[in-house]
Amino acid sequence: MFFTDPDRSSLTVATGDLIQQLRRIDPGLHDSGTQKNVEVDHQPAVVTQFNSDSPFGGSEMDLLVTVMRPEGLFYLIFISPEQKWDETGPAYKQMTQSIRFAQPPKIQP
Repeated sequence: MFFTDPDRSSLTVATGDLIQQLRRIDPGLHDSGTQKNVEVDHQPAVVTQFNSDSPFGGSEMDLLVTVMRPEGLFYLIFISPEQKWDETGPAYKQMTQSIRFAQPPKIQP
């Protein structure tokens, strides 16, 4: 997914803008206080962890991964029931590590 605002180019600012939009959509989305800088496909990325009420009952853990790309902010959200986080968290980490972005074609002179 891409979230584009041409006036907001920094990864931190764009991630913050996206989080504000997600909170407008789901006011029950609570920051768990866990946000860290990582790399995805050798590019700076931010991982933010949230808690929210699941529409299926109980609570869920949401993991937001953001990477600034030429097209805009690339993001994905992993969602898991909170009681299953210990089982699903490592799979989400492995999926994030497997992301590869297409490289733009090289222009021949």
